[in-house]
Amino acid sequence: MIDVSLDFETYSECDLKKAGTWAYSEHPSTEVICMSYTIGNDKPELWLPNQPTPYFLTEGSHGKYKLHAHNSFFEFCIILNTMKLTPPPIEFWSDSAATAAALSLPRGLGNLCVVLGVDLKDAKDKYGMFLIRKLCIPQKYTKKEQKELVIKQFGQEYLDTLPKEEWPQHLLAYRNRDPELLDRLYEYCIQDVIAERACTKIMIPLSPAEKRVWEIDQIINLRGVNVDVSLVEDCIAIYEKQIETLTAKLKDMTGLDNPNSQQQFLGWANERGYPEDNLQADTLRDFLNGPLYREHDLGNAIKLRMSLARTAPKKFYALLRRLGLDGRHRGAFMFHGAGTGRWASLGINLQNLLRPLMGDVDLIISMLPERDPDLLELYWGDTIEAIASCIRGMLIASPGGRLIICDYAQVEARIIAWLAGEEAILEIFRQGKDIYVHAASQIFKLEPKDVGKDERFSGGICRRALFQSPSQREDTSRVQCRHSICRYSGEGCLQRVCWLSEALCQLCDVRGPVRSYAHHL
Repeated sequence: MIDVSLDFETYSECDLKKAGTWAYSEHPSTEVICMSYTIGNDKPELWLPNQPTPYFLTEGSHGKYKLHAHNSFFEFCIILNTMKLTPPPIEFWSDSAATAAALSLPRGLGNLCVVLGVDLKDAKDKYGMFLIRKLCIPQKYTKKEQKELVIKQFGQEYLDTLPKEEWPQHLLAYRNRDPELLDRLYEYCIQDVIAERACTKIMIPLSPAEKRVWEIDQIINLRGVNVDVSLVEDCIAIYEKQIETLTAKLKDMTGLDNPNSQQQFLGWANERGYPEDNLQADTLRDFLNGPLYREHDLGNAIKLRMSLARTAPKKFYALLRRLGLDGRHRGAFMFHGAGTGRWASLGINLQNLLRPLMGDVDLIISMLPERDPDLLELYWGDTIEAIASCIRGMLIASPGGRLIICDYAQVEARIIAWLAGEEAILEIFRQGKDIYVHAASQIFKLEPKDVGKDERFSGGICRRALFQSPSQREDTSRVQCRHSICRYSGEGCLQRVCWLSEALCQLCDVRGPVRSYAHHL
């Protein structure tokens, strides 16, 4: 099988970081500027869209070439959605960024070249980001230029009457086609593919088992998950109405021009007895629960501002931006995104969606099509909290399919207990019992059968907190369950786990940050 390294440079009005690779590649304004590639050890070639398609990208070549790219999901999507070709199956691809991550090396190509000691003539061109900013995204006109263009094309009346957000896109920005810069971009693209090939040759490839995991990761990312688009739009409509209502209420209550301004609101609150110097959520929550919460107006104003500051409902906007044309959310996971080998989540962070804050989420969802924030407030008391509870319900099965939820069963707790030699805990796992229920039963002095959902949740937090560093443990206990953790650890539970945690922290303090795999290469 012949090795091919390739790299694309593209132009689009779509924001790649906000929309994600799949939605970017489907956007109507996205087009290929150039592609560079190397076949084997041959000299790199440059391909432009007006030239015949290279043979290794045609369906007849599948199985004859192995394609290498850095963050290959991007190249795959560009071939499929932008060029409208059929890419080779995933098993004929290799991703140097994924290989680097699996070896605890930098994922970015520039830093990877530095760590691997790639020859300077083969390294990534640092001038590239300037070229990308100039040629791969729209260039904004100055305000003066925008006004001149509007007057020239439509007249002064158009300028005076139509809001700027409704102006045609071509009056706000333009595409830079500077020939000299394009030549430099072509050189940069060629240099990138040389750097990718050099890094691939140095790095140890993924093992067959890990390569199969990566292939499954790509299949999952390409399949994506179906989204209930109409309900997402309902949530956004309700959220915007409620934000407008709450902002008006807070203005009336405080007399501030902009109560969302931290400086303005903090000054107003301090004058009325708020003793802190910040408006962080934990600080506000502690104040509301403390003895200083006496003034009715101040307390209500703080509650309103906390509702306005909630970030969870903003995930609905992110979800819409990242949708494909068929209403699916793709490219949500990053292989080896964490140093431990775990996945990271991109975009709306599917690995850490907000737990429902209210009980009957199905009932809330059934009320969303009314788009009536007052109705939700009447039933649930807090409209924004109600719609924030629905974020998980926006992910649905495809027509005729089922959405099956699964997870590793307390995998960290099992591994940590095994490493620490905590035989009593291991025996609980061997018997098929729930370790979080066991922790909760000891903390709250309950029989395991009497442990409820909330107690089990607290047991899980305490169980995990015991393997954190002392500073992390203190922070977790302060915010979530200080007394429970102290009681759990103070009674001799999981002493070996605590000792292991503290020993590892001391080891890091003595020897400094843990070194990566890079020094072995």
